[in-house]
Amino acid sequence: MYQKGTWKMKRRRFGKAAILLVMVLTLVGCAAKSAGNYMAKDEEYYETTRAETSYGVAEEKTADSGGSGAAAEQAQKNAKIIYTTELDVQTEHYDEYLNGVYEALRAAGGHEQNSYIYNRTSGYRSAELYLRVPSDKRLEFIDSVSALGNVTSVRNTSRNITLNYIDTESRIEALRTEQSRLLELMQQADNLTDILAIEQRLTEVRYELQNYESVKNGYDYDVDYSTVTMYVTEVNREVVGNEQTLGGRLVKGFTGQLYRVSEFLQDLLVWLVSNFIFVILWVAAIFGVVKLFLALRRRARQNRDENGTSRRRRRGRKAEEAAAEAAAEPEAEKKAENE
Repeated sequence: MYQKGTWKMKRRRFGKAAILLVMVLTLVGCAAKSAGNYMAKDEEYYETTRAETSYGVAEEKTADSGGSGAAAEQAQKNAKIIYTTELDVQTEHYDEYLNGVYEALRAAGGHEQNSYIYNRTSGYRSAELYLRVPSDKRLEFIDSVSALGNVTSVRNTSRNITLNYIDTESRIEALRTEQSRLLELMQQADNLTDILAIEQRLTEVRYELQNYESVKNGYDYDVDYSTVTMYVTEVNREVVGNEQTLGGRLVKGFTGQLYRVSEFLQDLLVWLVSNFIFVILWVAAIFGVVKLFLALRRRARQNRDENGTSRRRRRGRKAEEAAAEAAAEPEAEKKAENE
């Protein structure tokens, strides 16, 4: 009985252990399958991301490094970048400089977008030029206009729109495909309700397609033609960069001060001539005020002198009276004694 009960207990424990082992193996198999699916998805995502970031250029798997260099060069060539340049220019020959700028613009194959000309009250002129230059001729054009005048500052900016450009192209392709499919359905439709629905969607697709094509054309124009903005100022003396030598810096500083003094005197002369009447009135007013002040001061001095003389006379009379009284007292005493 005892051995039989013991055998049953062992068989029961063995059955539980077998069931537990089967459950563990099942869980391990499921986990391995899930991990395999996850790794497969992760690898697929990595390949997709790498393909998207190549900007439409197929990656060539080669043993040497020349293939990757060619792919990078091709990707750089296919990149859509908008360049913008701003120039601050000083010139002593304003008309000649503007003529040279427009000649260089025509030679580069560019065109003028906007321009503003200003005639300053100081007598010097200035201009704001907004030019569009082919992107492959941009640096050549900048070098040309920089050689004609004194460029005091240059600001270059760039904006990479490759991803936006690719997204716009994809949307245009999808809309064209949908438009072709809608035209096919239009030919096959025999129900008025279906025809009206297809026409409404076809109108929406054409409108969206027109908008995206307009955006793409704007991208193409901005990429092909860079924007060059020039701020041109007419000056009497061009201010160049500091010289490296001490003597050059001293000469430059001294001549700069002489130039500033001469400019101040010229501006002062122009102001005096322009405001001649007001200057005369101001001078007359100042002269009148000064004359009145001197007259009042002279009268005050005379009054002080007269008051001083009067006080001295009064003091003299009082002194004389006191002396007379002092002289009269002994005589009065003698007369009193005699009496």
